[in-house]
Amino acid sequence: VLQSSTGGGSYFLVREGAEMRIGGPQGAEVAVDLPPGAVIRRLEPSTRGWLAAGRMPSGDGTELLLLESRDGVTDLAEVPPRGPGKYRGQPVLLMERGQLAGLIWAEGNGHRELEIWAAPREGEGWGASELIAARGPGSQMAPTAVVLDDGSWLVVWAAFDGTDDEIRWSRRVNGEWSVPARVHPDNDVPDLVPTLVAIDDGAMVAWSWFDGNDYRLRTARLIDGGWSDFETIGEKGSVEAGLVRSEDGIRLLYQTVMPATWTVLELDSRGMARRTAVLRVDTYERPLLLSDESGAARLVWPALENRLQPAREHPLVWQQGQP
Repeated sequence: VLQSSTGGGSYFLVREGAEMRIGGPQGAEVAVDLPPGAVIRRLEPSTRGWLAAGRMPSGDGTELLLLESRDGVTDLAEVPPRGPGKYRGQPVLLMERGQLAGLIWAEGNGHRELEIWAAPREGEGWGASELIAARGPGSQMAPTAVVLDDGSWLVVWAAFDGTDDEIRWSRRVNGEWSVPARVHPDNDVPDLVPTLVAIDDGAMVAWSWFDGNDYRLRTARLIDGGWSDFETIGEKGSVEAGLVRSEDGIRLLYQTVMPATWTVLELDSRGMARRTAVLRVDTYERPLLLSDESGAARLVWPALENRLQPAREHPLVWQQGQP
């Protein structure tokens, strides 16, 4: 499954074999036809429908894929002009007030040669592609990005520094990208798979971090141009973190291995913890985090659906504070 990171996660994608369906706040799920071998990685609501981004085979490499639904009509959309890299993928949709503002992606001739690129949306087309992070000593992957309150763009990704993976960031202000830097102090353990959300006057990032024995989650907030408020949360094996923003707050969904749980941490618009819900569900299948009209939240596992019964779902029981 795949869920939008804005609009309270109101849009989601479910894939079963070759069939792919996109659902939204209206309730009905719509089947989506893609080119052979195509994969969707991002989905976000827009003022007239939704946008989805992914990759598809192209010659002996891969190319970016952009799918747009406007007023109920779905079609492939133009992507930024191709550069010299054989592989383009891992796209991130930059949304601003329900409109596509830009696209972030990884590009290169091999897994260890990927660079991080961006292009601004200009009308129905694209501006010149902008290099955020040139080829480094190893892989650069899992980019995530948001448009901040001041209109600047923030990109965070995982990059190998010659010893281990670190979480890096760059910010685009007035069309210029800052020099990529670490989010966190240097360490000798892997930091992986960041997830990012805009907060009041800044941003919040969460990622999986190896503490020497197990993976746990770390969070940090970008305030006044610098990262601070580093926290470690989650039990052993905390992974699969995803941040979702709605009008009244933020929710962080993640999985732990010991014990086998899925946890939802609700935060206010500044990224401060309000309450927590923990479900002991022994499955690695990622659920959808959905809310009904009253605001009540539940986790739904379409992948565990029995054909003769409704999808397996659990309402959330909240406790105050952070786990």
